[in-house]
Amino acid sequence: MLKLFVILIAMSISIDTLALNCVVCHKKIRGKYLLVNDKAYCSQKCLDSTIPVCAKCGKSLRKGYYKRGDQLYCADCISSTWPKCSGCGKASKSGTVFRSTRDMFFCPECSQLPKCFSCLVPAYKSKQLDDGRTICLECSKTSVHDMDEAEELFNTVRATMEKAFNLDTDHRIRLRMIDLPAMQRRSPGYAHGIELGLFVYDATIKTVITNRLTLGGNKEEKTTYRENVSYTIFFLTETPRKKLIEVFAHELGHDFLQEYYPGIKSLKIKEGFCELCAYLANIEFGQSEMNIRITHNPDPIYGDGFRMMYDLYQQDGLSMVRRFLRQNSN
Repeated sequence: MLKLFVILIAMSISIDTLALNCVVCHKKIRGKYLLVNDKAYCSQKCLDSTIPVCAKCGKSLRKGYYKRGDQLYCADCISSTWPKCSGCGKASKSGTVFRSTRDMFFCPECSQLPKCFSCLVPAYKSKQLDDGRTICLECSKTSVHDMDEAEELFNTVRATMEKAFNLDTDHRIRLRMIDLPAMQRRSPGYAHGIELGLFVYDATIKTVITNRLTLGGNKEEKTTYRENVSYTIFFLTETPRKKLIEVFAHELGHDFLQEYYPGIKSLKIKEGFCELCAYLANIEFGQSEMNIRITHNPDPIYGDGFRMMYDLYQQDGLSMVRRFLRQNSN
């Protein structure tokens, strides 16, 4: 907003008996003087010295100024202080900040562009995948297309989670690379930008009833067991490598919960723990910048859940987290 200096200049004849002194040079004023806001100036030069100047060009701001932070600018220079759009590169006085691996500013026009399914920022330069998803060109540089590459990366993540955090299971997990429609069919509550992977546990539960003769008569006993047990992790095609590490760690968190704490019903606890797994994996793989999204996620399940689990982790590491999981597994 433009702000103006209101300067009322009064020309007057001094009266020697008043013995006025200039507020700038402190010389005794004789004859004509300038009176501004009840302050006397002996000359225009002294008055001008009190008017601020533009922080960039140094010109007097007599005609008004714009303030940005603690700095004042003239109308010609204020535009040079506007941030540049991360998309089109043009300076813009308004826009939106998107948090991804760093804070990125986009002008109003670029803010409306389709967002990359991986980094969730407006994709100024992008391509559209066959299933309708948009991916920015930066993310597409490391997209994983090959199943062998995905298997190798998954095994590395699984081994790292076991060695670094003792978060492991010993059963076989199948990997399935699928497109968006297939993911949406398997996950009715699919949320764009959040669910890039899905853990599915499947088993046939059988109950065998036997009768045992005791002194008190026949006693019926039930035995429950599982058959055809399978563990599968689905993930989206063309997910960038760094993002896929995060996705695998998250889904391995679900696998860990299913194995050791299957009684947990709260989605906030389950997704919060799995986001903590992703957070720890990002640090272990040297990609901490990926955690900006996790730590600032406003989602009440994923974001608030992570912050709840992270507070426990801060108190006593994963030992505290496991105690909490145990208490909430009915």
